[in-house]
Amino acid sequence: MRAHSLALALAPALAPALASTLLFSLMAGFFFAFAAVVMPGLDRMPPADAALAMQAINAGVANPVFALGFWGAALIAAISLPVAVIGRRPGWPWLCAAAASYLVGVLMVTATGNVPLNQELAAIAQPEALQRAWPEYLADWGWLNALRTIAALVSAGLALCALIVAMQGQRRHGAGAA
Repeated sequence: MRAHSLALALAPALAPALASTLLFSLMAGFFFAFAAVVMPGLDRMPPADAALAMQAINAGVANPVFALGFWGAALIAAISLPVAVIGRRPGWPWLCAAAASYLVGVLMVTATGNVPLNQELAAIAQPEALQRAWPEYLADWGWLNALRTIAALVSAGLALCALIVAMQGQRRHGAGAA
């Protein structure tokens, strides 16, 4: 089998692990940027101003580019989990662990933690109330974001392991066919 034909034959087997690695890494970087730069920067502002800025950020994150990364990663996780279990290709346990880590540690934490906090903050209009709410919001939102940052990073690492194992399995399979 020529290299081009082999690459085309291997692509479907490697696609879930590759897509998972890329999308989970993308989201880990997004959450890390918030933890390392955005939230500490907002914390340097007066509390009411920081809360207003966070309200604007939360409104701005509802866009197609973010949706593609966040929901694309969730979709690939949701698809990869049953496909990996059913197909049992090399690396499947790693891919299952990656998908589960993303769905629980990122999607569920976001849906049950960060989003409700964002909605509560969005409902506050009075500057004095924003000033009072900001310290608790910052602390609660920050640890939830740290949790999903770690979960996304773990998911990316597990997906990378799945990709490496799948590539090794394909290489062994391809070498045996030559």
